[in-house]
Amino acid sequence: MRKYSLLYNDVVDLQRNIKAARVKNSTRLLVQIYSGNANPAYIQNIINEITAVLPDCRIIGATSSGEIYQGMLLQNTTILTFMQFEKARFSLRVVPFEDESSSYDAGLWLGQHFDNDPVLILSYACGKSLNAEAFARGITSQHKKCIMAGGIATSNKLDPLVICNKKPLKEGAVAVAIFGEGVSVDHYFSPDWMMLGTPMTITESHENHLVSINDQAAKFIYQRYLGKDNQADTRSICEQFPLLTERDGRLFARTCKHSKRDGSMELMGNLETGESVRFGIVDPVSAMDTSKAIYKEIKQKQPDSAFIFPSVARKILLKSLTQDEAKLLQSVVPTTGMVTAGQFFYSPKQKDYLHYAETVLTISEGEQRPLNIPTTRPVSDFSHNTLEMRALSHLVNTTAREVEDANISLETLANTDPLTGIFNRRKMVDFLETEIKRSQRYGNTFSLIMFDVDNFKSINDQHGHQVGDNILKELSTVASDEARDTDLLSRWGGEEFLLLCPETNEKGSGEIAERIRKATETKQFSNGLRMTISVGVATNHPEDTLDKLLNRADKAMYHAKENGKNQVTIWE
Repeated sequence: MRKYSLLYNDVVDLQRNIKAARVKNSTRLLVQIYSGNANPAYIQNIINEITAVLPDCRIIGATSSGEIYQGMLLQNTTILTFMQFEKARFSLRVVPFEDESSSYDAGLWLGQHFDNDPVLILSYACGKSLNAEAFARGITSQHKKCIMAGGIATSNKLDPLVICNKKPLKEGAVAVAIFGEGVSVDHYFSPDWMMLGTPMTITESHENHLVSINDQAAKFIYQRYLGKDNQADTRSICEQFPLLTERDGRLFARTCKHSKRDGSMELMGNLETGESVRFGIVDPVSAMDTSKAIYKEIKQKQPDSAFIFPSVARKILLKSLTQDEAKLLQSVVPTTGMVTAGQFFYSPKQKDYLHYAETVLTISEGEQRPLNIPTTRPVSDFSHNTLEMRALSHLVNTTAREVEDANISLETLANTDPLTGIFNRRKMVDFLETEIKRSQRYGNTFSLIMFDVDNFKSINDQHGHQVGDNILKELSTVASDEARDTDLLSRWGGEEFLLLCPETNEKGSGEIAERIRKATETKQFSNGLRMTISVGVATNHPEDTLDKLLNRADKAMYHAKENGKNQVTIWE
């Protein structure tokens, strides 16, 4: 495979460079366009100029808020890359998006119209209705053995565009599938992010429609942490400070496309209800370390071509590092690229679908050939500006960890019972209020199990408070062992305990309560003592308040105590 890239000026310069580089018209010629100019007429003119000279070529590309060419990070330029394959073949497809269309279905349609077993699917997408993660899942559901790369088009001012053979699209996706036994592809990504602040929980989300975090409208969470002054340009702020979640040991960043009047937000990719998230900031330390590892591997393999796709946040916050990386790659392999609003990332071994960081794609065809890339001087690893950035990042990262450790310690003290180590009454009230809201919204059923140690005062009187404390600690362990992983146990006060059982009706919670009662009765506690408990069970009603529900659980427990102790009462 031969690759030739040029910085577009005008049609005369284009024709002269195509002739000088001996680019031949062929059905095996793939042209990629990365442009900082999102004017549809301008893009259409370039397409016409290319097809006038190379009518049999295939064209794919996207608009960008930054272009990479010969180790430089540029802006408002247009880069053309000509990839002349020797034996490989490829198939190009385009799918427009409509407001009511499903991104997954659009990806599915593209995947179904490609032959089996492509080596690489390279795709670019854009549009207000785009769910980039769902789109990638749709394509790869049909081609689980290939690599998918590319990303989401962006633009500095106008609506972003994707580019194909005939015309640019504001709402759609273009993809090219490359086939051939001699084609080899490698795909890398850089984990550019570090988490800041305390963990938050996604309390309602429908794919990429984020409704609430910690039971508050998503927009209000952004206002709290990023300031109300920034809400006029929500997307720009979100691009620099995305929400992060961890899946399979890797960090995933999710940025906002736009916010809605009801306070919800549309994201580029999905977040699931129940996932833990934090705001993120770029981490030059991690990015530099990963960059060195990627560079060393690419230098050893010496591929024919490399494409680099940094995020908008990288361009803004890690500009010098991104340019240093491009210089390093250009010193060993011809490298071009574009700044994106997110990168597709899929392989049989790593099914991530969508990142917002930086990815690097390398392509080779046939046997490796010695590279002839002119360099005027040796390329050092990183510039002084990048190293300063690393020092600043290390300072921020270390300080953030220290603050987080301190916050965790304070939160632990505030939320746990110092004797037993389980949740205290204050934290259990928070859990109960959240569960009642969830029940009212979704109709979920949950139950409370309240239990009290029988004859506890006589134990303290006869054996001392230290023995009594040991018994309470041992009882909390017994209850934790018999409860399910999803249940929440607290010390409610004195010798009383309260267990919250989500998604549990009277029958299920009664079985849990009986297990705890029986395990307590059969256990030998401190000083060889035997203990029993009286247990009350109450299941929520749609009209319940917190006080009503707790009152029923309390009545059930005292009913058990007054009717002989060491038993379970279910209050109906």
